[in-house]
Amino acid sequence: TEAGVPMLAPVSGVAVIEPVAQRKWIFRPGQGGDLSVAKVIDYARRAGWKKLGVLYSADAYGEDGRDNMRKLAPAAGVTIGREESFPPASTDLKPQLAKLTASGVDAIFMHGLGAPSVIVYRNARELSLKAPIISGHGQANSAFRNAVGDAVIGQPIVGAPVLVWNELPDSHPQKKVAAAFVESYTKRFGSAPDMFAGVAYDAAQMVLQAVRETEGEREQIRDWLENKVKNYVGITGVFNFSPTDHGGLTSDALVMMIATEGGWRLADYEK
Repeated sequence: TEAGVPMLAPVSGVAVIEPVAQRKWIFRPGQGGDLSVAKVIDYARRAGWKKLGVLYSADAYGEDGRDNMRKLAPAAGVTIGREESFPPASTDLKPQLAKLTASGVDAIFMHGLGAPSVIVYRNARELSLKAPIISGHGQANSAFRNAVGDAVIGQPIVGAPVLVWNELPDSHPQKKVAAAFVESYTKRFGSAPDMFAGVAYDAAQMVLQAVRETEGEREQIRDWLENKVKNYVGITGVFNFSPTDHGGLTSDALVMMIATEGGWRLADYEK
């Protein structure tokens, strides 16, 4: 911001782009924690879960999920029964899971990254927990899926349409672009992309188009992003940047998935 350089920051937190007046040079090309939590709350409402437990990592990512849940849950008629945090280097989360379960929650929302998020599901199986665990979009990647194994099967998780593109209805605005991206990426790298590859691709494509359609000056690129990115169908979602919104996405840029053996499937209501 001080240097006057336009930036597309692929981060989850909303603080990087708000307030816009103080972040005029920064745009967020990915699905943020606010959108992920909104999707979780909608899923909980559909499932009839009115009391959620919140399990989050004690870092910026985890606390962003917690704060968004506190902010968005009341309007949806969802209450937070209990909150529990864990250090990013945790190796055992059974105490936190036991406390959440004892509070009588209908389900547990987990927002964390790295190895502890895998341990959560393993510990839940060891404790034979009945409450479902809903994971934020930070776990929607092959590294997590491969590490957690069958401990996550049947659990709901927030993800990007590109991860289940072949199950999307034909009317979905991202189906064609997602299919083409997955085909090209797989052909080049030998494996299917995670959702974060789509975020990077969208950011790069926006900048390239901005440079092509302007003289390439910093202010021009910034203004192009803010005023010309309208109904921009990317791999990540349909973007609409504006002078008051540098995130440009809604929760429709995410889908609810169910973990299956070795992968994910689209939640039934999304089809």
